[in-house]
Parts: sequence; C-alpha cells; structure tokens
Amino acid sequence: MMKKTLKSELSFWVALKKAPAEALRFGNIGVFFSLLVLAGCGGGQKNLNPSLLSEESLEERKLVLKEEVKVLRDVAVVSKKGEALRGYQALLARHPDPGSAVRAPALKRLGDLYMKEAHTRFLREMEAFEIDPSGPLPLVDYKQAIKTYTALLRDHHDYRENDQVLYALSRAYDEIGERDQALPLLEWLVKEYALSPYRLEASFRLGEYYFDRAEFEKAGLAYADAASWEDPFFQDKALYKLAWTHFNLKRYPEAIKDFLRVVDQKTEDMTTFEPEEGSLVWEALSYVSTSFRRLGGPPAVALYFQQNGLRPYEKDLYLMMGNHYMVEGEALQGIETYRAFIAVHPLAPMAPFFASYVIEALKKQGDVIATEAARIRLVQDYSSNSLWFKANTEADRARPRKLIKTELHRLALVSHAQAQKSKAAIDYRSTAAWYRQFLLEFPEDKDRSEIQFLLGETLMALEAYQDAGEAFEAAAWAGVNQDEEETPNRKAAYAAVVAFEKVKTVEGEKRFTAISLRFTKDFPKDIQAPIVLFNVAEFLFAKAVYTESASILGDFVTRYAKHKHIPAARKLIAHSYMKVGDFKKARMAYGEALSHLSKKNKKDQALFSDLMATAIYKEAEILKEKGEFAEAADLFQSVAREVPQSELAPAALFEAALLYEKREQPRDAIRVYRKLSQVYAKSPLAEKSYVHAGLLYEQLGERLQAAAVFAVAAKTTKDEAQAQKLLWNAAGYYEDEESWAKVIATFLSFIQRFPRHGDTPEALFKMAHAREKQGRQKAANKLYQSVIDRGPKTFFAAKARFKQAEHVFIVFKAIRLKAPFAKNLKKKTQALKNVVDLYSKAVQTGHVEVVTVSAFRLGEVFEHFQSAILEAERPKNLNAEQLEEYAFQLEEKAYPFEEKAIKAYESNVHRARQSIGLYNKWVKKSFERLATLRPSRYRRKERAERLVANLDAVVLPHMFSAESNDKRIAGRK
Repeated sequence: MMKKTLKSELSFWVALKKAPAEALRFGNIGVFFSLLVLAGCGGGQKNLNPSLLSEESLEERKLVLKEEVKVLRDVAVVSKKGEALRGYQALLARHPDPGSAVRAPALKRLGDLYMKEAHTRFLREMEAFEIDPSGPLPLVDYKQAIKTYTALLRDHHDYRENDQVLYALSRAYDEIGERDQALPLLEWLVKEYALSPYRLEASFRLGEYYFDRAEFEKAGLAYADAASWEDPFFQDKALYKLAWTHFNLKRYPEAIKDFLRVVDQKTEDMTTFEPEEGSLVWEALSYVSTSFRRLGGPPAVALYFQQNGLRPYEKDLYLMMGNHYMVEGEALQGIETYRAFIAVHPLAPMAPFFASYVIEALKKQGDVIATEAARIRLVQDYSSNSLWFKANTEADRARPRKLIKTELHRLALVSHAQAQKSKAAIDYRSTAAWYRQFLLEFPEDKDRSEIQFLLGETLMALEAYQDAGEAFEAAAWAGVNQDEEETPNRKAAYAAVVAFEKVKTVEGEKRFTAISLRFTKDFPKDIQAPIVLFNVAEFLFAKAVYTESASILGDFVTRYAKHKHIPAARKLIAHSYMKVGDFKKARMAYGEALSHLSKKNKKDQALFSDLMATAIYKEAEILKEKGEFAEAADLFQSVAREVPQSELAPAALFEAALLYEKREQPRDAIRVYRKLSQVYAKSPLAEKSYVHAGLLYEQLGERLQAAAVFAVAAKTTKDEAQAQKLLWNAAGYYEDEESWAKVIATFLSFIQRFPRHGDTPEALFKMAHAREKQGRQKAANKLYQSVIDRGPKTFFAAKARFKQAEHVFIVFKAIRLKAPFAKNLKKKTQALKNVVDLYSKAVQTGHVEVVTVSAFRLGEVFEHFQSAILEAERPKNLNAEQLEEYAFQLEEKAYPFEEKAIKAYESNVHRARQSIGLYNKWVKKSFERLATLRPSRYRRKERAERLVANLDAVVLPHMFSAESNDKRIAGRK
C-alpha cells in the first residue's frame, strides 16, 4: 500500500513541478490543496498496515474516525467549507487535551482547510484585480494554516502524517516567500521520513536552495539523494544539477560522469544522435567538452572512451571542443582536436567532415600550402577507392560527397590556374589527373560538362588532340542521351570539331566527320555551323566519298539556302551522284541546281535540263529492264514533271503509260496518256495517246469518258479515216449512255466534217432519235426529214418515215369524236389521211422491218378509227329510238375500217408466206389480230397450226442464219 500511495503522490508532484512557480502561486495551488485534503484521508507513512498496529492504537484510530464521521455528518464539508472549519474547530474545543488522539488528525484537517480557504480567497481577489487593477496586488495569506500546522508539529511529534504536514508547511512558506523558514522543514522531512513520498522533491528542493547559496557540497548531497530515486521526472534534472555542482567544484571527472549519465539516459532509445542546440543534452555535452579541455583536451577524451566504451556523441564532444578552441582563438588546438578525432576514428562516417573542418581552420589561418595539402588528403582518404569508402554504408558515403566534390573541384581549378601560368607540361598533366578523378568520382554530376571542357582545354595544351576531342565531345553532349531536357554545350562541341580536325589518322577523320555533323545538327543556327558542314562535305568529296558528301551538301543547301557556298554545294551534289551512277539522285541534284539558276543563264539552263532529263530516263530504263515497272513508270513521268521542256518528256510519258497498261493499271495509263495528249499536243505521240486512252476507257466500261477522248482525238488527228472512226465510236458511246446532247453534237461534227460520207443518213437518224429522247419532237421530225432527203432509199430513210408516222399516229389517237361532232370528225378524218399516207410510204420503202411494222400500224390505225366512231359521243337531244338508229348508222360507217384493218394485217401474212426471212414479231402480231377479227378463218386450230408450221419451216431457219437480213441491217458500222 505504501508503494501505491507513493506512486500516486509522486505522479501528482510530477504534474505540479511542470507548472511555472507563478502559476502555482496564483492558480494551480488550489489543486495542490484539494489533493492535500484528500491525501489526509489516506494516512501518512507510518503504521500504514492495520495488522502492524497494537490493540490500543486501533482503538485510538476508531475513536478518531468516529469523531470525524460525526463532523462530516453534521457538515457538508465539500460544499460548505466555512461550516467544515467550524466543525473541526468545535471538535478541537471538545478535546482540548494535547494528548487526545482526536486532536492531531483534526489539526491536520483544519490546516488543510485553512490552506484551501486562503487559496480560494486569493483567487477571487485576483479575479477582481484583473477586472480593476487600480488597487494593491492581492497576496495569499496562509497565516492560519501555518499556525495550525506549527501547533500540530509542536504538540504531536509522532503524528503519522507529519511528513505531509512538513511538506505542506514548507510549501506555504515557499509561497509567501519565506524560503529560510521552509529550509529546516525540508531538512526535517528528509531526515525523519526516509520513506515518505515527499522526500524526493524535498531533497531536490534542498539541492536547489543550497545551489542558489553556492553551498555546493550540501547541494551535491541533496542532488545525489534526489537522483538515487528512479523517478523519470526528477532523476535527470537531479543528475544534471549534481553534475553541474561537480563542475563548480572543479571535480571534472565526476562532472563528466554525471553529465554523460544524463546524456545516456536521454539517448538510450535513439537510433541516431543529433543533439539540438539549447537542449539539455546539448548543454550537458558542452559542459563535458569544457571539462575535457580542463583535463588536457583530446587525449583526455580518447582515454575516457577507451576506458568506458564508445558513445554516439563522442564526435560531438570532439567537434564542440574543437569549435571552442577556434572561438577562443586557439586555432592550432582546434585543428589538432579535429585531427585527433580522425586519428582515433579514421573510418568513422564523420571523419570526412572533420577533415573539412581542418581545411576551414587552415584557410582562416591563411596557410595556403597546408590548406592545399589538407584538401589533397581529404580527397585521397575519402574518395570512392579509399578504405573509408569501402568501410561505410551507402547512406554514410553519400553525406560527405558534396564536400569531397567541392574540394576536388577546387584542387583541379587551382592546378589549372598554375598550369596556365607556368605553361609547364607537368602542371598540365597534374591538372588533367585532377579533372579525370573528378569525372571518375562524380560521373553524373551537374558540373560534369564544365569539367570535361576544362579537361579538353588541358589536353589541347598537351597537344593530345584525340583525347582532347573526346573530352570536348563528352562536355558537349554529357548526359544528353540520358536526359532529353539537357541542352548540348555549343562551345565544347565546336572545340571537339577543331580538335578532331587536327587528328591525322583514319579514326580521327571518321571522328571529325561525325562530330562535325553532330555539331551542325545540334547547333544549326550557330555562326560556325554552315562552314563546318560545308568543310566536312568538301573533305569527303576530296576523299572520293561521293554519296555521303552529296548527302551532307544537300543538308547544307536546305539549311543554309542563302549562304555564299550554295552554288558550289549544288554543283558538288550533282557531280557526286553522277560519279557513282546514281541517276535518281543525280537528276534530283541537277533539278535543284536548275531551279536556282538565273533566267539569263540560258546555257547552263539547257545543260542542266538535258542532264537531268537524261538521268531520269536512264534510271527509268534500268528499272524497266529489272522488271520494276511501277517504279519505272513513275520515273518516266518525272521527266515531264521536273523537266517539262525536255524533248524526252513526251516519249517518257508514253513509256510510262505503256508500262501501266502492261501492269493492268488502266486508270493510271489513262491519266498519263491524257496528260501527254494535253501537254504535248504537237507531239506525234499525242494522237496515239488519245486512241490508247479511249480504248482503255472502253475496256473499263466507261463509255462517256471513252467517247469524250475519241471526240477530242478526232479533232486533233490529220488522218481522215481515223477521225471518222473516232467520231463514230464516240457518238455510239454517247448513245449507249443516253447522253443525247453529246450524241447530237458528235454526229453533227461527223456530218459537218464528212458531209458526203455514206453513213450520213444514219448519223442524221440517230440525231433525230436523240432529239426525240430529249422530248423535242419538232426538231426530231426535221431531222427525220433530213434523213429522207439525204438518203431516200436507205434503211434509215425508211425508219425515218416510220418515225414520222408514229408521231402523227399519236396525235391522231388523241382526237376524240365528241361535240362539236362535225368539227372533230373532220379533224379526225384529216389526221387519218395523214397517218395512213405516212405509214403507206413507209411500207413502200421495201425494207422488211419497216414494212411489216408499218403494215401492222395501218391495221391499228383503222381499228382505232373504227373504235372511235363506235364510241363517239351521242347527241343529248335524242330519244331511245333515235339513239338506236344513231348507233346503227355509226356501225355502218365503222364497218369499212374494220375491213381495211383486216387487209392491212393480211398483207403482212401474205408477205411472210411469199418472202423467206420476212417472219418477225409484227407478222406474228398481225396474225394474232386477224384471229381476233376473223376468228372463223384465222382462229381454227388446225388452220392456225398449219399456218404457223408452214411459216416456221420456211422462215425461221433464215431468221437465224449468218446472212440474216435483220442482222445485216442492225449491225453497227
């Protein structure tokens, strides 16, 4: 139970100690007093276990508890402190005898309540003061509590809770500023109550009192007693003040020991040790560093850790000590301290940093030689091939890399400056070595380009041009391949060109070429880029490397079109390709040169044109011989594209078109033929091109296009026979595609150009047919008449007559016999006369196809007229009898026309019987009409079968023979 009580009390005082003194004085002391009151209920350090008490003591305790319970029953202590005070005062009045067992506990409770009441009153006064600070500053008044606690200690030396009383009384004196009064109370508590939970704080407070009075011996004892308690709050502070006490007493070994105990406690759970300036650990180490200095400096530090084992803060002690020396102006001692750490721990992660401290110290001393030697030592001892580097982790290696880089860079620059001053080869070689080591150590450093360039300059001074060129190249493009955002170094790149140009070896020449090209690629706008590019091309041309030279010169011309060397470049390009027989590139080069020639330079224009055309044609012929027809065709066409004025252009186009035909690429062939015929119309090949194009269109079934080409070809050709064929075929294609306007125009051209041609009637007939298709019947009739006039005995004249009759027949059928009947009958009769006359003339032509159809139409004409009469409109004023009579008269008038129709139909049947090959659909239709009109004669089965059999036996073999009249007539000319 004692341990539990001790733990609870200590936890309270730990919290209390964390608050500032003023806060305790003016506010938080209320919590302290409340806890004191509660703690009083738990008893003190003595007789804590009831089993240890005598029967008399137990009886005494019971009596006290009864009295306290009575007070608590009478008064609500918590809510009415005044009544509680009066209750305990009454209790004391009832037991005035100092020997009474009730009196000591009552005094203790009364003192606690006085403390609480005084503190509460003080807080109220402070609140009022904060509202109105015009009055005097309130002070806490613990007189009653002090008086009560003092009486208790005076009259009851052996009271079991006197350790609490002593502690509370000492705090009361402390709060009112009477520390001298508190001191003996604390000494009493520590001396008499060794196991009290208040002893730890009491000892520490005693140490503070003694330390403030410079009574270091007593302070040390008090701090040592406080530090002996394993309390997490007081122990490190007690240890720290104990160490400080030793330090003030110049007991440096003891001070070091206790300071480092504090450090060890604070850092035992740390994975890394980095003391923060101003922290307890940092201050402790500062005192330790000073203590070691008083004990002899670095040797004392080394000896201590040799005897007591390594610590993570050893480096910090060396650093603090060295820095203290430097601050106090003892630079040599500071340098020796830094070096001492390196000597003791040469492979420690911090060793490079101590080496850098040495360098800084020497720099401040102004010792240039020693500083330079220290830099060399640092670079040698901590570079990537050192023992230190191999002994440390990757993380530890990374930390000093920046300072190693800085010192190595500095070494190289100083060496370079010395070499430039002395001009001595040995100094340049030393400089090159430093630069190379830097690049070896830091290959990915952002300054690598600068270092490579400086190395290149150093090697140029040594006339090591190959190595210099490589260094400049690395400087120019270091890291560019890895980092697309990095920009090449222009100065270094040009230096690489200059360096490799001086290397007179095969490898050097290759590198010179490559570097020159890369320079011009990466720095195209640089003032030196055109010269560099032209120079390398000239160099290659001189070395007979024509293809590459031409390629570079082409790039030169493209990029630097206004440069003074452009004409020379174009000339070299063309010559290069001609020398290697690369006609394709040669013609491109000559073409380029030609396009930039002055118009006044007629001589060179002609020469370049001929050379370019020849180069193209030869290249195309080579491809043609290899069977590469598509490529050859394209090349042949390029003659006309690139050298259109060349005499070879038409022939080249014709060759291209023929190749397309051979490859069965009719459309490409047509395109080329048409281009040839249009662009080179005066060429002998133009006419052939038209014909070939038309035939290809015909193969593709594109008759309109074929017709158009033939029509144009007919206009251009001087061959009359060919022109006739072309025009006729063109018109025929238009007719097939029902392009009537073009049919008319083309046949018109034919007639105008060949007016006496035997096919003129047919041409006129086709023109008339086209007009008819256009709906222009009047114009068609005129043309039909022209057919009759120009070739009255021709088949087409016969067809023209039939066509004229057909038109009149349509008009005839449109006339209806209605009111006014007489007028319309006259009109209908006149139309009948006209149509019969025209069909009769067609029958008289003697052309079988026209005769039979015209005869059939005559039958239809008469049948129609008969029907028109029979269906004529009846007068409206006739009665039934009169209407019957009227109908009878119409039948009499119509009957003769039926007979005429029969005669017309029978004429076809008779012709078929008499003439071999005359049977056709019109004869058949005539027979069918006769069977309807005269069924008794023509519909009898046996007669019909006999007639048809006779006709088939006689006529049909001739209809399908090679000498068929219809086929002869229908064949196209």
